[in-house]
Formats: sequence, structure tokens, C-alpha cells
Amino acid sequence: MRRCSLLYAGVTGALLIVAPDFGYAQAVSPMSTADFERTLLQTRQLKMTTTLSKQSDGRVALRTQDGIIELDTKLVDITRFVNLPVEVKVEQLNDFPATVTEVKPRPSPTWEMLSLQERRIFPEVDAAQNRLKLAMGRTLIRGSGSAEFLTAQNAAGELERKITDSYASMDAASRRLRGRTLIDQHAEVRRLQRDFFRKDYNERYAPETYQRIYANTRGASALRLKGEDLPLCSGVLIAKHLVLTNRHCVTHADATQMEVVFDYEEDLQGKRMNQRIFPVSHIRFRGGEPFLDFAILEVGRDSNGAIPGEIYPPQCLSISPPKHMEAIYVVGFPLGQPRVVHDNAHVYFPFQVNSNEYVRIEISVREEFKSGPEEDQSYIDGKLREFIDSYKPRMENGALVYEYYSERFGDQPTIGVDSDTYAGNSGSPAFHRRTHALVGLLFDGHRTSNEPWAPGWRTHEAILPVLKIIEAMNAQEPGWFASQEICMR
Repeated sequence: MRRCSLLYAGVTGALLIVAPDFGYAQAVSPMSTADFERTLLQTRQLKMTTTLSKQSDGRVALRTQDGIIELDTKLVDITRFVNLPVEVKVEQLNDFPATVTEVKPRPSPTWEMLSLQERRIFPEVDAAQNRLKLAMGRTLIRGSGSAEFLTAQNAAGELERKITDSYASMDAASRRLRGRTLIDQHAEVRRLQRDFFRKDYNERYAPETYQRIYANTRGASALRLKGEDLPLCSGVLIAKHLVLTNRHCVTHADATQMEVVFDYEEDLQGKRMNQRIFPVSHIRFRGGEPFLDFAILEVGRDSNGAIPGEIYPPQCLSISPPKHMEAIYVVGFPLGQPRVVHDNAHVYFPFQVNSNEYVRIEISVREEFKSGPEEDQSYIDGKLREFIDSYKPRMENGALVYEYYSERFGDQPTIGVDSDTYAGNSGSPAFHRRTHALVGLLFDGHRTSNEPWAPGWRTHEAILPVLKIIEAMNAQEPGWFASQEICMR
């Protein structure tokens, strides 16, 4: 009988030999079955990374270059751990199949590669790592169920909190010296939450949700100059005769030169709908002081004598700002084209966060610049400084909060999102994905490029929080919103 220890993590075709003498893992080419057999004869313990695959009959196998090693999983349930780091002990006679005798999850392989002295610098993180490993191990036992899974899920959440707490307690010098260790662990636990606990942000919704989204889109309008075919901006109806848009859309225009267009839309066959056009009679407000990028337009009657609110639904303003990674959708007219919904967007940088939320976001930003393309260090340092300077600290009700006033976007109060919008979307309403209330107006964003960047601090769109609009209006004319019967919830 031969014994070996296998480590698999779902890296297709890759082989990892962990040698303590090297102090690090050495990647080599995929092993053939014959080489694997010879290696078993040469050593009692070998750790390698290979592809774990699930067969059509439900069985699990380790895949090698020219064959597979089937695993008998009678003792433990390892199907949960496909594509995750796990140390597997197998017993095998001269022929297949191999029998799994022990499985030890490795939720944080990079943490285990640290020396004991390095781990002792962060004792609470180390203790949380051990609790997570034990909790995940219990989920492997045959007969384990939702209770064990929930315990492990909570342990992962606790580990993330311990990491952020430890990072928050460090001064600037300590962060420069040892902060990278915690940043790496934060990235690893987030991957674990996504891959093992299926914690992701691609939310699922009931079909009725999409009916509500379409109903809200009817309140979105296009803003264009009279005599022009294509709109220059977007807007949203907030009262029977009032449209909210960006101030920069009307900076150089006279009200009599502009019109608001509803039903600028195509059906599923690509046929244009019949549009309703309303003249702008007056620009009621042009932002606040200091400058805020919003304007409120008073709209007159159309050729049939109707005002917009008699036909289209005015939208409710949200008094609850969206939180980190909550889902939103944006409605507008990109590049002057018919109305579309930019769905499945998320809030990466909320306007206001507490101190713990700020630390989590800062760690995520630092993760982003480590995992992205190679860049000049001065560029990275500048972007990190931009992040720190954009989130302004202040005290509120005895607690420290941070508010995002974007240095990149003209020091405007900002919600940073990944809405994938374009020119022409200025003034587009942004709605919360669950409450369907208006949370803000899109006013700027990252210019389109060919860089393969994921959404983050490098590239995101900017939304003006509707709460700051309400605040500015109340300062200029207290009670005005109530007098116009504008919905707020």
C-alpha cells in the first residue's frame, strides 16, 4: 500500500511541488500518470496542485495530463471543495481507484506559508484562521448539513472582520511595513466567500422586478435642443411638471431652446415608439452653493395640452443612500441613442461610510493595485493618495464618518459605481435595485479605453447622491419639495 498527500486547487493542468527547503511553492509542468506512479514510489508525501473534476456520474477525480485518478469519496464529501485548496490523503493499492482517507481544507494557503513568527504579529487573525479551518473541516464530514455550513460561513465573516480590525489598528508606518500581509489575506477570504460560500453580487430577482424597472424607465426623459434629432443629456421626472438633470447639461442653454422627450425608445422589433415632446419653460434651479451638478427644469404642456405627470410616473427620491456593493440600475440615452437600462451595476464607493466600512474599502483599493497590470509605482501612489484625499473624515453624532468628495470629478459629492455608461448618460437617474427609489444622477465617469481593468478605483462612474440635492434645495428654499408634492421615501 502506498500513501501520498495531494493538494488540489483547480488550476488547470498546473503542478505545484511544495518544498520546505525552498521556502516557496515551485510550479512545474503537468504530470503524466506514469510520472505520478513513479513519484509515489519515490516519496511518501507529495503535495501537488492539479485539476479536480466532477464526472458525469457524480464521482470526483484528479485529472492528470493523460488520464484521471478516480477517488472513492465514501468517507468524506469533497464535492463541496471543487476548485478550492484542500489537502487530501489517499490510500492506493497497485491499481485505481484511490481511496480518500482524510481531507483537510486549506482556506488560506498563503497564510499557512507564513512563518510562525509572522503569524504571531496578528494573533486574532491567526486564531480566526484556525477557527475557519476547523469549521470548514466539519462541512466535509458525511452527514453534515446547513448548520455546519452556516457555522463555517460565519467563521469566514469573522475572519474578514478580524483582518479589517487589525489593519485599522495599525499606524501608517506599520501599514507600509506589514499591511501587505493583511491585504493579501483579505483578498483570499473574499475569494473563499465567493467560491465556497457562493457570496457574490450577481443578485437574482423575481420576474415582477423587471416589470417595476420598466415602469420606472417611463419616467426617464431625453433632453435635447429644439431642431436637433439626438438628445444631449438624460433626465428624470420627479413631479408632474419638473425634470431633474445635470447642471452642466443646461449651462450654455436658454430654456426656450430646449425640450424634454419621453418615449424615445425602441420596441423589441427595433421599431421606434411614438414620442411625446414637452417644452422647457423655465430652469427652476441650477445646482447649489458650493457648486452641485444638478438642475431642475419646469416643463410646459405638449401639443395635446398635457403635462408629463399626467402621462408618465414621477419618481420617488430615496432618503436612504445605497451601501457598499448594493445593486443599482441606471436609465438613460447613451450616445444619444434610444432609452436603455444599464442593469447589474453596483456601488463600489458609497458617498458616506463609517470607519469600519472605510477600512474595508481601502483594503479593496490596495488589493486592486496589487492584482492589476504592472504600473509605475508613482502612478499607483498617486491613485492611492487620490483615494485617501477624496474620502473626507468628519464627526457625526459622536462617530467618525467618511464622505466621498471626488478629487477626480471636481470635488463633487459622489457615489462610485460600475454602470458602464457613456456620453449622453449625463443626468441619467440611478435607482436602487430593491427599493426602486431614485438614489442619484449620473454626472461623470471613466472615459472608454481598451485597458483590461475590472471596475474599481481606477475606473468607475460618478453619481451625485440625491440626498445632497435634497439638502441643497432645502437650504435654498425650505419646504419646496413638500410644496411640489415630490415623493421621498
